[in-house]
Amino acid sequence: MKREVLFFILFIQATFGFGQNLVPNPSFEEYTECPSSPLELNILGAYPWTSFRGTPDFFHPCDETGVMSSPMSSAYGYGVPYHGEGKAGFISAGWFFNREILAVPLTTPLVVGESYYISVQFLRTVGGGAHANCDCATNNMGVRFLNTEYSAFDQMPIDNFAHLAYEEVLVDSTNWTELSGWFEADSAYTYLAIGVFFDNDHIIVENYNNHQGNYKTYYFVDAVCVTTDPADCDEFRPVSVNEHSLEVKVFPNPATSLLTVESQKPIREYVVYDVAGRLVLSGG
Repeated sequence: MKREVLFFILFIQATFGFGQNLVPNPSFEEYTECPSSPLELNILGAYPWTSFRGTPDFFHPCDETGVMSSPMSSAYGYGVPYHGEGKAGFISAGWFFNREILAVPLTTPLVVGESYYISVQFLRTVGGGAHANCDCATNNMGVRFLNTEYSAFDQMPIDNFAHLAYEEVLVDSTNWTELSGWFEADSAYTYLAIGVFFDNDHIIVENYNNHQGNYKTYYFVDAVCVTTDPADCDEFRPVSVNEHSLEVKVFPNPATSLLTVESQKPIREYVVYDVAGRLVLSGG
């Protein structure tokens, strides 16, 4: 039966590209293999992203099973990507000193003495079959630059240092939270790593439902940017119709079968979801 009314949440990328962002595949849109199982190291499918510790995850709607799909994953819960269709995820903390760290080689090494702007989006997630029933949150999600390559088997050590960290407990599971700031390169770093680089004595874990089992605190990550000009990060950020942008007009909203979009800039790609979070239309 045809639905008579659809209420759209529309994200439009009115951009020209990724500029001087030194992070390849910054919003996990490109993939060499669709994710399929939380038991696999599926972050490798979002090449050139990799693991420096544990088994961080990759989510994309190309997974038709729904297990590691997006925005809804039956394994890790719900979260509309901050940009595009893909996103990544990692365990920030858990019993037995559990940590996961994802990493990516930069397109060019950092220049010593140069100042770089860093921007990363985080979203706490709750639920999913791969989780214990812990409604938990942590602090000190962060980024770190390195010259050493690690793997899921030769793991990066946890030594209580990050070049930039979100020091507050990141509670929000509805809206993406941005970690951003400036960093002056003291080495020609070639890798960027994302995760929690602090041990259990240097983080806060808030357990909202007093779950006593083998808990996991889990976060999605998206829109990773390292650049000398913050405007390069703004270029690929989504524009929501709810922000009443002067550059984008969407009407009628709600719509039944016809939706008109007018933009002052070229539209690179678009993604349309209904109020239930189901993908209705995408293209570019």
